[in-house]
Amino acid sequence: MTAHDVALLAEDRLMIEGCLPAGLTGSLVQALPNPRAAHPLAGPLVHSGVRLRDGVARWYRAPAPLCGRPPFGPIPALAPALWMCPSGGPDITVARPARDARTGCWHTVVTYPDLGCAEHLTAEPDGTVVRTVPFALADPAPFISAVALTERYLVMVHPPVAYHRAAALLKTRLPYVAQPGRGTRVGLLPRCGTREPFWLPAGLPILALGPRQVNLGAGWQAGRPVPVGEWLLVFGHDPVARRGALFVFQIADLAHPRAVVQLPVSVGVSDRATWLPE
Repeated sequence: MTAHDVALLAEDRLMIEGCLPAGLTGSLVQALPNPRAAHPLAGPLVHSGVRLRDGVARWYRAPAPLCGRPPFGPIPALAPALWMCPSGGPDITVARPARDARTGCWHTVVTYPDLGCAEHLTAEPDGTVVRTVPFALADPAPFISAVALTERYLVMVHPPVAYHRAAALLKTRLPYVAQPGRGTRVGLLPRCGTREPFWLPAGLPILALGPRQVNLGAGWQAGRPVPVGEWLLVFGHDPVARRGALFVFQIADLAHPRAVVQLPVSVGVSDRATWLPE
């Protein structure tokens, strides 16, 4: 998926401190809560970002919350963590999808809290689901937060949370509560066949899935860092000064940003961000 596949509106040029790399051509887009949604993590989400081209930065925003098709939405990398069914049907939680570099397909795990089961979904680059493999979990109300891919397995992260049925009935917040003493679990689901996953014991050292956090300086909150070639891009939010910016680092030097793009409004930051090349 590229920036041309998403209906975004380009606005005026943004002020830049430093110099943008000439080779960066595309848009860094993040998914933010929809003020009208029943829960901040529920889809559809609001998308905004910055388009970079020829050393120029422009503010990008979606004209309305982008819905698309559940569970992936219009931009699979930014799939909502939760889809709430207003008609009384089962809510679903969606793990942060992982992209297969060889095929371009997306993989995720969808869980059904009320049913105690899950599905491994495979989708085309545009989010069209092409394969569904259901599997059972020992936890009657699982929540898989993220997935990663190896050659043989889909790696699943099950954080230390427990299903909260009362919250689910009210549909006012994520129907899970933290259980700090429980420990995060990692599951391995074979990518071929329909065999059940096996889980590593809680408490084992776990490698982080995705880029690590970047320190933007005092007062700044960092969103999800996104690597693009030799560069690392990350949205920042200063809640006190009510300002936002896009920071561009060279991966070899994360101490000093190569460029800082000042945003026209502070929209906050998200853990769901992706790069859309042109």
